[in-house]
Amino acid sequence: PFINSCIINAAESRQIDPLMDVIAQYLPQMNLVNLSTALHRLAKLVSFLNPSDASALLQNRQRSLLNDLLSAFSTALLKSEGKSSSSLTRAVSTTLWSLVLLQCEDLQVVWATVQLSQKQLWNFQPFELASTIWALAKLGLQHKAAMEIAAP
Repeated sequence: PFINSCIINAAESRQIDPLMDVIAQYLPQMNLVNLSTALHRLAKLVSFLNPSDASALLQNRQRSLLNDLLSAFSTALLKSEGKSSSSLTRAVSTTLWSLVLLQCEDLQVVWATVQLSQKQLWNFQPFELASTIWALAKLGLQHKAAMEIAAP
């Protein structure tokens, strides 16, 4: 709860730098829920920015940190394989939604979420499944495994 509250508080400033500072500070200690929350709050902030400011986010330090965040999410997701929880399916749908808003097609993250989604399909809440399918469609993925989630 502590790291999530730090992420949320930093995001409430509606400025990228304070949020990125918190992400950088706590990234090594973040669990799957923290990582998903960080991506979600970052995506929400970007959605409020004008397009030129949003594209600036993906430059230099922020881009490197975003890549680190996505890599950490993929690793945490792989470690959670075989486990079943509502926080896991929520993290998948929230992260895919965030990737759409960030206009970030990180195939490693997408592939990991697709694989996990197939195994956890029956654990998804309807809105999580709908969000996951929407995000995959928005990302323009035509991968067979992604399509199998939509029509098992």
